[in-house]
Amino acid sequence: MRLSIFLSAITLLTHLTEACYFNVYSTTVGTFKAQHSEPLDHNGAPQTLTGKYLTCSFSADLADGCIVTVETNVGCGNLTFERIGTN
Repeated sequence: MRLSIFLSAITLLTHLTEACYFNVYSTTVGTFKAQHSEPLDHNGAPQTLTGKYLTCSFSADLADGCIVTVETNVGCGNLTFERIGTN
């Protein structure tokens, strides 16, 4: 009984959020991973993605459908984002 309640709660939570998973390609530090989870209904609140690897750090706006727009880039060179999954 407890297991079924737990599994139902997990199922409900996964349907209330959307996650975006990325490989991030940096011309200065190579490839690393980044991810972001957000509520499906976030009332239009801005969503952001941040990442740091070695000497590279960035922040970006994240639009519906996991669309990335880089806002700050410190030590990353050129950044390319490859979406590798969603839930």
